[in-house]
Amino acid sequence: MKKHLFRCSMVSRNLLGAFLFGLLVAGHAYAGARDQAYRVFSRLAGVPPTTSQLDELEGLVQAGNLSGVAQAAVDTDQFLEVTVRDFLASFTDRDQSPRVEYNDFIATGTGMVRDGVSFDQILYADIVYTGPVAAVTPPIAPVAPDNNQHYAALETHPAGLKTLLTRRTQTEVTPGIAPAGAFSLRSWGESYYSAGTNRRSLRFAMVNFLCRDLEAMSDVTRPDFRVRRDVTRTPGGDGAVFKTKCVGCHAGMDTLAGAFAYYNFADNRLQYTNGVVQEKYNINPGEFPDGYVTIDDSWLNNWLVGANAGLGWPADKTTGNGAASFGQMLAATREFPVCMAQRVFKKVCLKKPDTDAEKSGVAGLATKFAEGKKFDLKALFVGSATLCAGE
Repeated sequence: MKKHLFRCSMVSRNLLGAFLFGLLVAGHAYAGARDQAYRVFSRLAGVPPTTSQLDELEGLVQAGNLSGVAQAAVDTDQFLEVTVRDFLASFTDRDQSPRVEYNDFIATGTGMVRDGVSFDQILYADIVYTGPVAAVTPPIAPVAPDNNQHYAALETHPAGLKTLLTRRTQTEVTPGIAPAGAFSLRSWGESYYSAGTNRRSLRFAMVNFLCRDLEAMSDVTRPDFRVRRDVTRTPGGDGAVFKTKCVGCHAGMDTLAGAFAYYNFADNRLQYTNGVVQEKYNINPGEFPDGYVTIDDSWLNNWLVGANAGLGWPADKTTGNGAASFGQMLAATREFPVCMAQRVFKKVCLKKPDTDAEKSGVAGLATKFAEGKKFDLKALFVGSATLCAGE
């Protein structure tokens, strides 16, 4: 059976490779307006245009209206169900893979894109998208705290996400959980609060929304006054290793990770213990008894100066309590819109911006994305597709 599955997998890969090679050849064979129209539409919609659609789209390109082609693509159901779905899915996977089951984060982000909701709210707002409150046919399992059946059924429902997605509040849907955008959704908890010490949540907040992994943010000049007791100060018996390596991440990470001190994921559900620090925050006290003891969900930013100052931290949000205020700080950084622009460009254009023109174009998209604090993610998709339309 395993051999059979392997052969099927290899056949699928070969077919996929042939398909991609065909697209590459076609990209060289076709030229001009029709080729650009095909490319922009397909990249955004996730499916190629019909012949009649392509005739109309080609006319838009010839008239100098490439954005019109992109707009036609983002108005399709497939844009939400394929392209946006895959873009958002990796946010809730530790391996950054889009091959995850449809979940509350994907649904919420998709609904926000559909409705033009400012995307910075994904980091802090009391917002969640579910299926409709009223009954539908066929029926959809209700939202449950201990399983994902509602969202799995929602994605495959014949009515389509464009129709079904319904904006609600987390306060209503998951009472007792302090609302904090992505950080208080079940899918985030399953990936980043389960086991561990919630440092993983801090790490992936940086990876997903600032495009910075902790190793790249290491700064050994930061003071270690809030590094917890479970971190040895003499790894391998050598105190110098802590000062020259370990402190680089922990000095900044542990000062911020307090924001998640009341969150946990256990028994297949997100948990929130208001006013009570999760036990995981103070484990292994004998490792370094003089280390920091977490007593509440306060956080402070230890990266305001030093190697990470260039991320553009907001001057008025340097400390706070809880995940929502932490998310507000991330949303107000200079790097958040830059990261979103880079991620959308890579999704749409299938590569990182590498030429000077592309880098400048993506920087311009990031500036426009943040302008007036609109954070319109759909506009980022349209702008990215037109930016690489010639490739």
